[in-house]
Amino acid sequence: MWIAKFTSRSQLGLLLITFFSLAALGCIDLSAVVEPPLEIRSRPAEHNEVLPAGSPIELSFDRSMDAISVHEVFRIRESGSEVAGVLNARNSDSRSYVFEPAQAWEPRRRYELVLSGYLSDAEGGTHRVDHRRAFSFGGSAAGPLRLLESYPVAGQGVPPEAEIQLRFSEAVDAAAFERAMSLSPAVVTTSTWSPNLTEVVVRPEQPLERTTVYTLRIADSLQSVDGRSLAEPLELAFVVGDDAEMPLVQELYLAVDAPLLGYPLLSSLLDGMRYGDVIAVRWNVAMEASQTEAAIRIEPRVSLEFLWPEPGLMLIRPRTRLDPASEYRLRLSGGVRSAAGLQAAAPYKHAFFTASDAQAVTEWSSSYGAVLNQDELLPGLVLRHEVLDHHDEVSLSLLFAAAFRDEAEREHLLNSVRFVSLLPSSAPAPVLFSAHWSDDQSLSLGYRNLGAGTVDAPYRYLWSLPKGWGGTRYATEELRVVLELYR
Repeated sequence: MWIAKFTSRSQLGLLLITFFSLAALGCIDLSAVVEPPLEIRSRPAEHNEVLPAGSPIELSFDRSMDAISVHEVFRIRESGSEVAGVLNARNSDSRSYVFEPAQAWEPRRRYELVLSGYLSDAEGGTHRVDHRRAFSFGGSAAGPLRLLESYPVAGQGVPPEAEIQLRFSEAVDAAAFERAMSLSPAVVTTSTWSPNLTEVVVRPEQPLERTTVYTLRIADSLQSVDGRSLAEPLELAFVVGDDAEMPLVQELYLAVDAPLLGYPLLSSLLDGMRYGDVIAVRWNVAMEASQTEAAIRIEPRVSLEFLWPEPGLMLIRPRTRLDPASEYRLRLSGGVRSAAGLQAAAPYKHAFFTASDAQAVTEWSSSYGAVLNQDELLPGLVLRHEVLDHHDEVSLSLLFAAAFRDEAEREHLLNSVRFVSLLPSSAPAPVLFSAHWSDDQSLSLGYRNLGAGTVDAPYRYLWSLPKGWGGTRYATEELRVVLELYR
C-alpha cells in the first residue's frame, strides 16, 4: 500500500477528512500507517539547565535524519541574537549532532537552543517540531535570577486593597529591589520580605484607583544576594476592578488554514511559518473586533485579513505570500480593546522567522498519457511511449511544490532543463518550441524533431534537471526521466 504526498494544505485537509472517515468505518487500520512521533534528545536536557564549563551542546534523534533540514531549523540564541557556530553531524546516519560555537561560551549568560520548524527524516517523513531549552554555563545556581510567581498575574483584575506578591528563584538584594522596582501610575508603597529574602509583599499605602491599569516594572539591574541579575526586565500589568479584566494575549500559535478541520494547531510558536498558515491569537477576554484589527500589523508591512471563530480567538491571515527564510514582527499596539471597553496596558510584539522554501516537481506528465507523482520520479526511470506516425512532437507538464516569484527564477529553471538524444547516435536532437506558464507553479514544455524506432529497438531520450535547478533560494535535487519512443 502506498500513500501519495500532498503538498498543498487544502489537499491535506481533504485527505485527513477522508482518511479518518475510512478509519472510523474500519476500512483503515490506523496502527499500521501512523508512524511513531519523532523523539528528540538534547544537551541541555532540561529547561534553564546550568551546564559545567566546557560541556558540548548536543542534539540527537531516534532515526536517521535529512541533515539539511536539521541545519535549517537549528539555532542557538542569546538575547534575541543568533550565536555564530557550526552544527556538525557526529555519525554517517545523521542521527547525532554537536554544536561548535565560533567563540567561547560566557559563564552565567543565558542561551537558548531552538529547534523549530519542519524536519525531514531519511525516509522522506516530515515532522513539525518545537524543541527549546534555555541554558547557561558555570556556577551552581539554576541560571539567572528569575521571578517564579506573582500576584496578580499579568492582566488579572484585583480589588483596590490588593497587595502585590512576588517570589524569586533565590535570595534577592532588598536594597537593589527598591531601586529597580517602580509602579505606574505612581503609588507610595512599602516592601516586606520573607526571612530567606526570596518573597516580597509590596503594599500600596492607599487603595488603588478602580478601572485603572497599573504596571509594575523591575529593571534588569535587580540582583540576587550572590550577584546574579535578571535575564531581562520584568513588566507586570494588571487592572483594578471587581470583575473587568484588561485584554491580554493568552496564547499565540500557528494553525492550518483549514476551516473544515477547525484550524488545527501546528506550533506553539510562529517560527517556521509557511504559506497557508494562519496566526492564531487567543485572548483572555472577549474582544472588540474592529478596534483590535486596526491595532495589529506585521512588519515588513503585509496586508492582512481577520477571522473570529470565537469572541476571544482571532485568526490573522496574510493576503500575500511571506518571503521565505525571513524575519517578520507581529505588533499589537495599545489600541486593542476588549468587549468591556478596556485597553491593553502595553503594546505587544513578537518576532519570528518564516520557513525556507522547499522546491520539488510534485507531478510530471507527458502528452502521451504518462503521469508521475513525486514519489515515482526516480533517476533513470524509463517511460515507453508510442510516437504517433503523423506527429513527432511531445509536450511535458510540470507542477512545482512552491511558486516561482519572478521572471528571473523562471528563466533559471528553463535554462537548466536538458532534453537530449541517447540512442541511436544518429537520432535527431529534440527542439524546444514552446514554454507556457499557466500559473506560477505550472509549466508546459513543447518539443518537436523527435525520432522513433521500433518496439524492439526504440529511440531513447533523456529529460533532466540538474541539482540546484531551483536557484539559490531553493534546495533542489537532480531529476532524470528516460523516454523510449517507438512507432
